[in-house]
Amino acid sequence: MSKLKTENPDSLGYLTRSAIEKDHPNYKVDFQNWGWAEDLDRKQRAAILSGSVPDIVHGETFMPIYASEDILTPLPDDIVSAVNPNFLIQNKSGQPVAVSPKGNVFLLFYNKDLLQQSGIDPETVQLATWDDWKSASDKVTASGGGKSFGGGIPSHPHAGGALRLTAFIRSVGADWGGGDQVTIDTPEMAKALQFVRDMDHNYPKGIGNGTDEGPLYKMFNEDKTLGFVVNGTWQAGDAIKNNLNYGVVSLPVAPGGVVANTLVGFDYYGVTNGSKNKEQAFDIIRTMLKKDILGAASKHDITPPATTELQSDADLLAVSPILKAGIETITKGELKGLPVFNKNNAQIWDVIDTKVIARATMTGDAIDKILKEGQAEAEQLLK
Repeated sequence: MSKLKTENPDSLGYLTRSAIEKDHPNYKVDFQNWGWAEDLDRKQRAAILSGSVPDIVHGETFMPIYASEDILTPLPDDIVSAVNPNFLIQNKSGQPVAVSPKGNVFLLFYNKDLLQQSGIDPETVQLATWDDWKSASDKVTASGGGKSFGGGIPSHPHAGGALRLTAFIRSVGADWGGGDQVTIDTPEMAKALQFVRDMDHNYPKGIGNGTDEGPLYKMFNEDKTLGFVVNGTWQAGDAIKNNLNYGVVSLPVAPGGVVANTLVGFDYYGVTNGSKNKEQAFDIIRTMLKKDILGAASKHDITPPATTELQSDADLLAVSPILKAGIETITKGELKGLPVFNKNNAQIWDVIDTKVIARATMTGDAIDKILKEGQAEAEQLLK
């Protein structure tokens, strides 16, 4: 029996379940909602260890760990050939073992009305570089009189902050490492972290680095008192629902840097090695990737689809300029999610999230001190 996430009637999960019931009435499928993140990981691992092995497991940030631990069976060639490689994760042998039917990258959204009120023409505003963005955000904050703010890069002490910041640190050639290496303490990382700290002045205190992301996005979507947010294409749905007069551009590039991004919202599915129904489980994944099902879900969520067929589909590209921008960004070249460490991965990420990223904006500690101490603690966890 498969353990899949039950979602709302317009979701990929619901559409897939309906199609399986129709096309494979002989399949006995148990779609389970086991929560998300750590809760889902814990329940799936417990099921595998107990011998009650689910045919399909899924998740986001921990699925690359499953791949590295050889928990997953290599995907059939027909699935691999149908999708953009950015939507696959591989095991240590380089075999694709899980696929995300849809996924996202980050874009920079802005409130046109707040820019206008601060003296910036929202139709001609320049946001190509970090300096461009900081200048515009500073002006929105200065003109807001403590009631509206420009906004910056979130530094929440969890994956929400790490995912967004990583899109920017890669623009200066930095990254966190991965495998058996940690690369926190570098001049490039110092440059990126200083920019995060500088931009945090364009948030009300505690909004950019709180454990709850909700207040930040409420400011942008509902209160309309925040000039900029870094988010995936799904942000367009919230903006439309709240009648927000918004614009969107690709992420600004660091001075002398390169265009960069981070994969986010990738809900990977893989078939376990212990599955007794492998071919039937792969049929469920194949169903998710069907043009009509995945196309409808991508359109509903305003989220780029995995299949190359849909990524070049004229009807889907015409649905929304935001969806088109996301698809174009995600198909330009190889992109990566957050790196995975071979030992104590969760603990190392806790160090990065709380003692490096959040510490940069929650304290006045010197950036070089933050990086040096974070590097030392993470290295110790890798030993």
